[in-house]
Amino acid sequence: EYAAVGDRERALRHFTRSWEGLRGSAGLDANPFVSSLVSRMTRTLRVTGELTGAERMAEEGLRLFPGFTDLVFEQALAAQEAGDEERAVDLLE
Repeated sequence: EYAAVGDRERALRHFTRSWEGLRGSAGLDANPFVSSLVSRMTRTLRVTGELTGAERMAEEGLRLFPGFTDLVFEQALAAQEAGDEERAVDLLE
């Protein structure tokens, strides 16, 4: 809800706390809300300018959910924002 109302910093704190509480749990990839958490956290990291953190979160999420296009899209946007147009295009393709 914090992300929805634009309070990105507070949203990121809660996403991070949730992720830290879940990380390493058995069956994480079967948990019905983990993919949403990973996606939202990746996006929030990106929009707050934490591009390296967004990339790491996306990579971690893709290990759990291979081919999760929302995460690949976030990687492309982060690459574009970092000025790496070639990588952004590759990811989008």
